[in-house]
This record gives sequence, structure tokens and C-alpha cells, in this order.
Amino acid sequence: MIDYTVIARTEELAFENYQVLTLVAALAGAVRPNLRAVFVNCSASDTVDVHFVLSADTLDDREEIADIIFELEAGQLDPLNVTCNSSVHVHNEDVQLPSHLGRPVFIRNSPQFT
Repeated sequence: MIDYTVIARTEELAFENYQVLTLVAALAGAVRPNLRAVFVNCSASDTVDVHFVLSADTLDDREEIADIIFELEAGQLDPLNVTCNSSVHVHNEDVQLPSHLGRPVFIRNSPQFT
């Protein structure tokens, strides 16, 4: 088991912080105009759920999401014991983003968020 406590006071928060940092690195250069938001939820010390919110569901975006998850998995300190899951949510511009998906990692700058 990897000791993540060097980046937070509790093991759970440290694990989540590490996942956020790794996900931000995976998102670098991969954010497309259709991507509205990305949330992360670490329900256990070995599971990472990443929620992508898109304006429209496209094959190109699905491929980019698969690449992002691949980069997230590659960045794990203990890759054999951490499971990374992804889900896609489609919301048009008029709908407020769901708040129950976890910790926000990316939210597209939009007038409705200011």
C-alpha cells in the first residue's frame, strides 16, 4: 500500500488529492470545446470514479475520454491495486451542472458559472 499522507492529513484526502493532481495532468491538452466539466469521486482507497460532463455525446470526445483515463491509470503509484472508472453525462448549455458527481476538477468558463 502506498503512503499518500505526505500530501494531506488523512489517507482518504491524500489519495483523493493525488488523483486530482494526476487527473489534471491527464487533462492537459485534452480539453475539447464540448467538455463542460470533470468531477472525481474516490469512494474507497482503491477506486477512482471520473465523471465527464459533455454538451453533446460524440465519438471523438469518447476517444479523448478513453485517453484521459489511460493517462490517469498510467499515473497511479500502485496501478495494480487502483481501479479507474469513467462515466459520461450529457447536459446541454441550459441545464445547471449536477453537484452530486464529486469533487470538481475542471469546469468550463461560462457565463452561467459566474
